[in-house]
Amino acid sequence: FYLAAFILYVRFRKERRAVFLAGSVSLYTAALFSKEMAVTLPAMLIVYDIHFGTKEGIRRKIAAWLPYIALTAIYILIRSSVLSRMSQCGWW
Repeated sequence: FYLAAFILYVRFRKERRAVFLAGSVSLYTAALFSKEMAVTLPAMLIVYDIHFGTKEGIRRKIAAWLPYIALTAIYILIRSSVLSRMSQCGWW
């Protein structure tokens, strides 16, 4: 899921079609729920845009990164909530 989300993001950057961004965000969501390492994808996208990105404005780049950052924040909140409840068990 991680690699496919990255590939679709690269296609979105080259072709500027929203369907690729939507597919990439969907695959990122699936990657988050399958492996924790997926939280590194937003950082990888930022590095990709800085290194290989076009000369478009920073606002457009941030707008493309925003769904990934929001999903990461939601995932971290849910994960910390669930794990904090499990660690408070007296018998654990």
